[in-house]
Amino acid sequence: MFKEIKLTWGGKDHIVPPDRVLRLIGVLEEIVTSPELALMYESGRIKFRKITIAYCEALRFAGARDVKEDEVFAALYRGEETDRIGPVMGRLMELMTIMSPPNHLFDKDEADARIRRLC
Repeated sequence: MFKEIKLTWGGKDHIVPPDRVLRLIGVLEEIVTSPELALMYESGRIKFRKITIAYCEALRFAGARDVKEDEVFAALYRGEETDRIGPVMGRLMELMTIMSPPNHLFDKDEADARIRRLC
């Protein structure tokens, strides 16, 4: 049902196989929920600690055992290990993507509406 998730840290890709994605979502939901992420995105009121801890847990779940929270926190400010849309928003959106059900579970109109509600 889910697709493989690839997270990059320290120049290395870390993979969560499809059959473990739902378990990862459960781990992340103990830290931050999809509605909380959507509210942070919409309002611009980012909770850096939550984003840092959630992203660290996702990396650890994917096999990056040596990742440290202070390194991820610093990287959010320096723009390291991030994509072109910005360090914090990139990680926030990545977490939102991980925690969203796959679009193939919905018809196209319903999937588009769900994405608009989350963003």
